[in-house]
Amino acid sequence: MTQKYTLTAIATTALSLGMMGTAQAGTIVVPESVSTDITEQFPVTSIIDQSGLSVGYTEGDDFDLYFSGNPTHSSGIGTDFTSVFGETTGAITFDFGTAKLLESIAFWNFAFPLIIGSAVTSFSLEASLTSDFSTSINLGTFSPTVPSGNPTTADVFSEGVVNAQFIRLNILNNNGGTNVGIGEVLFEEFQPIESTPEPTSILGLLLMGGAGLLAKRQKSIK
Repeated sequence: MTQKYTLTAIATTALSLGMMGTAQAGTIVVPESVSTDITEQFPVTSIIDQSGLSVGYTEGDDFDLYFSGNPTHSSGIGTDFTSVFGETTGAITFDFGTAKLLESIAFWNFAFPLIIGSAVTSFSLEASLTSDFSTSINLGTFSPTVPSGNPTTADVFSEGVVNAQFIRLNILNNNGGTNVGIGEVLFEEFQPIESTPEPTSILGLLLMGGAGLLAKRQKSIK
């Protein structure tokens, strides 16, 4: 049975056990596949294949450390997803293969010169454990930056921690053009840390255990 945890629940559990430490840095996680109901002019797979990025990454890399280097994305033929002309909205679905604890999404907007109207101006996110999204969580609506030049930097949006295998990105509006495009998308996976109990907690557990054994022994003697 899959258990759902929020960041609050994880922190509360750790505190109740007297554990030290907090979550370690999140790591980069890559979807196994991506699909869309939008008619593609250039393939949607371009948004998860690192094409156009100034700095590459490996799945499992530290998410914050990667972005401390301010990686940019260059829009161009073969580095972006774009729809056919006449389509400006629709859904993009990411499948991670198994359930992940996801906490952030990085979004590099479409920045191809002269057709900046194709950049996304708003999108919403949904999370689900099933591909049909029959049960899903609405993660909110987001407004990415419209690039002022090419290459462009990423917007990073964080909405807590959600346990999901599928993320649906619904493109709601573009910048006034006749089609829509995205440069690159990247996700952060939350990494809970297993800490060693504080010495006082260990002592408390030992004392509790000793008291239990003593009580059991006294009971057996009687």
